[in-house]
Amino acid sequence: MKKLFLMLMGILVTLTFLPNTGFAADMNYSVRAIIPDNQVDKTKTYFDLRMKPGQKQKLTLHFENNADEKVQIEVSPNTATTNRNGVIDYSSSKKKN
Repeated sequence: MKKLFLMLMGILVTLTFLPNTGFAADMNYSVRAIIPDNQVDKTKTYFDLRMKPGQKQKLTLHFENNADEKVQIEVSPNTATTNRNGVIDYSSSKKKN
C-alpha cells in the first residue's frame, strides 16, 4: 500500500512540473462562395450546380484576410461525404471531383 501511495505521489509531482504547452490554429481569414446563376438552391453556401455532361465552368471564391500579415492559401476542390455518424466530412480527397 505504501509503494502504491509513493508511486501515485511521484506521478502527481511529475505531472505538476511538466511544461504546459498549448497550440491553437489561427484562422484569420474567411472564404465565401460567389454563387452562380445555375446553382440548384441559391440559399446554400456550397456549390451545387446544374450543368450538362462535359460542361465546364469557372467558380469564384471571395477571400478576406483579417490578419496583419499576408497569407498564402492553396485551394483545391473536394467532394463532401458523410461519415458513420452522419457528420459532413471533407477529408476524402481520393474521390473523383
